[in-house]
Amino acid sequence: MLSSPPCCQAGITSAKTVAAGSLLTIQFDGADTFDTDGMHNPSVNNTRVTINTDGVYLVAGHVEWQSVGTAASSERITQIRLSGSSTIAGQAHKAASTDSNPVISSVTAVTYLTAGSYLELRVANGDSASKDVAAATLTVAWLGVGS
Repeated sequence: MLSSPPCCQAGITSAKTVAAGSLLTIQFDGADTFDTDGMHNPSVNNTRVTINTDGVYLVAGHVEWQSVGTAASSERITQIRLSGSSTIAGQAHKAASTDSNPVISSVTAVTYLTAGSYLELRVANGDSASKDVAAATLTVAWLGVGS
């Protein structure tokens, strides 16, 4: 067992605008809530949380979209991507046109990761107008050695 297991939580400092009908990889530009293994740099490759220690990890992404307001019903998608090529967790929400509450999405995965692989949080906006992501975090926590 490691005395200080690798874990990281990256977040955003301000809203991120997602253009209508587009996909955006979130840039985590704020100070990390915690980072015990140098997994995230808010200035360089700030979309990535990079694994430095092989093992089984809990990975969680959280996104809060602005309220829908009077816009037509539309879909919001949240994904966690592994090394830019595969989606390891994802969720779609259909927001009602009368909903004045924010759309909140949380996705999780437990997976084996190797040193050098990286994780990113991506969002898609299926609306006909731009929407803001008001808050977002990507949390990565080492659970054990695994294989």
